[in-house]
Amino acid sequence: MTSSIKTEDTLMSSKQLADLMGVSLITLSRWRSGGKGPPFVRLGATRVAYPVRAYREWVESHTIH
Repeated sequence: MTSSIKTEDTLMSSKQLADLMGVSLITLSRWRSGGKGPPFVRLGATRVAYPVRAYREWVESHTIH
């Protein structure tokens, strides 16, 4: 049985997303606290991650055409 994880199904760390977006980790933290920014999942009491698919959908929904 072969198991393959699609890129869309992977998670990004806060650091990876901050680097990708060109924002600070503090900015991401503030967005989470304020209910703004890309969707995230909690991976414990203090760790969060960002699903790639949810991030891409969030970017698309915030793109001005």
